[in-house]
Amino acid sequence: MPTNTMNRIPFEPNWAVHPGEILEEHLEARGLTQAEFARRTGLTTKIISTIISGSNPVTPATALAFENVLGMKAAVWTNLQSQWELFEERRRRAPSEAKAKSFLSRFPVSTLISDGVLPRTNDVNARLGALFDFFGVASIEAYDVTVARLAVNHREARGPNEAHDYVFTWLKLGERRARSMNLPRFDAVKFEKAVRAARTMTKKGPDAFWPAMTMYCREAGVALLLLEPFTGMTVYGSTYWIESGNAVIQLSLRRKSNDQFWFTFFHECGHVLLHPKRNFVDGGDGAQSETAEMEANAFAEQVIYGENGVKELREASPMTAEGVKRVADKLGIHPGIVVGTLQHYKDLHFSRLNDLKATFAFVKSE
Repeated sequence: MPTNTMNRIPFEPNWAVHPGEILEEHLEARGLTQAEFARRTGLTTKIISTIISGSNPVTPATALAFENVLGMKAAVWTNLQSQWELFEERRRRAPSEAKAKSFLSRFPVSTLISDGVLPRTNDVNARLGALFDFFGVASIEAYDVTVARLAVNHREARGPNEAHDYVFTWLKLGERRARSMNLPRFDAVKFEKAVRAARTMTKKGPDAFWPAMTMYCREAGVALLLLEPFTGMTVYGSTYWIESGNAVIQLSLRRKSNDQFWFTFFHECGHVLLHPKRNFVDGGDGAQSETAEMEANAFAEQVIYGENGVKELREASPMTAEGVKRVADKLGIHPGIVVGTLQHYKDLHFSRLNDLKATFAFVKSE
């Protein structure tokens, strides 16, 4: 279930003071003229004047001179200068408010606020900075390049154009959760056993199978996540690897029927075991991606039905509820999965026997 844990976002003021302003206040408080201060520091009056006006920086050498005369540590002056330069550079790089608002509108802002990714403020720059931090990018342009090269495995419906910003956000939310799980080292042998164990749970309800599946996967070093999809997404599930060497299987519960859920899960497991450390851009390298998808589909069918199980199922072609239930009982799987397979191969019309499927749904936490 999605978490509502809030991350604390450190306060960063959107303003800074040039050290020249501080210097001017100190001189006034001490009754020192710029000329007198220049003589005491060994600097020219012009340098002091331009520092106060903000057109000249405080260098380490001038900071040491200020320390000797005013008693204010040199590090304070250099820190003020550094903060001012950082503030000015950030302001220089900041997009216009209209551009920032347009960019933010591409994302599910309310969800990101609820999840603690974005601060509860109307300050556009604060939200934009938090969003950059979340995605690990430095600018709108850098984000667009990054999302264009999105490298994950999608089991994706053949529908309208993907809402890429929402998909990237959805994946990043999952990645953030996976990184917090403190997973053990990935173990392919353990994971394959976990997959086979999951095969025995298809007749159970989610209250029983989900805790067990997530535990088995976690023990094998795989994060199994279920995150509600955003409107416009057509992704069923994704498989990707994080820097720790752990795999992440992220499911969306799209369509919500148990045949889709189980096939997607085993399909993603196939990617983990057959294509370790490899990512694919959907529609990128067509031949390689298509081959990998076919391999993952074959793996899922083999796990569910055995080596020649799908061929035997199609030859038997049960067309009644009673016939489907008999086959499912023999296989030890939920009859809804059998219905979904027959429908996929068009041996059974998509309108028939859907009442044999189970439907899953996200439960909103109060």
